[in-house]
Amino acid sequence: MLLPLHKHAARIVEVLALREDPSEWFGVCEWLQVASSLEAVTVNTGRFNSSYGWCSSADEYDDAREELLRKFVHEYSIFSFIWGAIESALTLIDPPKHPIKAKRGKIRDAAYYLRTAFEARADITGVTEEVGKFCKAARSCLGSKSVDARLAELSEFGGAGIGLYVVYELRNQFAHGAIEFPEPDEENRPISAHESMVSSASRVALLQLQMLLLAHLQPQEEPVRYGRELGAGSEEVPLYTALRACHLERTDDFFQLSLLADA
Repeated sequence: MLLPLHKHAARIVEVLALREDPSEWFGVCEWLQVASSLEAVTVNTGRFNSSYGWCSSADEYDDAREELLRKFVHEYSIFSFIWGAIESALTLIDPPKHPIKAKRGKIRDAAYYLRTAFEARADITGVTEEVGKFCKAARSCLGSKSVDARLAELSEFGGAGIGLYVVYELRNQFAHGAIEFPEPDEENRPISAHESMVSSASRVALLQLQMLLLAHLQPQEEPVRYGRELGAGSEEVPLYTALRACHLERTDDFFQLSLLADA
């Protein structure tokens, strides 16, 4: 049902670029274009490993770790550019400050803004499920204590904003040098939850970006020509329809989505 991650990022660019005045969002689009364009990252841990080839079991470990690191670094590169798009968008959106001074902060303000903006309308499809996927993987990679501490603020940010606040833990641990990199299992197999954790974080970040745009952009009835890459002719749809559905695979009733929750 959900588009591949790179197409999801590209669709958000398409929606923003096809608005009547897209220039304001050029910076956001640049970050997302890079995220959608990343195909591979090269990691060669044997480049300066002079001990490689002396022990077969050690070589198995090194090979497995290199595979894990390659996947992890690739996924985190995508996430970092998506996060850059969020930071760029928040500069433009400038969400209201949290009403309690002690609870303020750029991401906390944004998460609280999402909660208030979506109190009277439904979250977009998939956000709750993707937050759950991220948390399941992150508990083993970032630590249950840190993840659950953020989830404990669900009542503060609601289902609409908790995703942004939770994946911020990944960004912080990486930025502060606290994250533990993936390791092979006890049989030297390249098995780790790191890749799926970061991929889910990217998905959550994109979904939360859509919701931030839905909360901010006006008029929401602005017609957007949308759907060029799908092989069919573009169709004009309201901006809110495009932003609620740009992460979904198109079906025959794509442009007849039920939006009664927003009424």
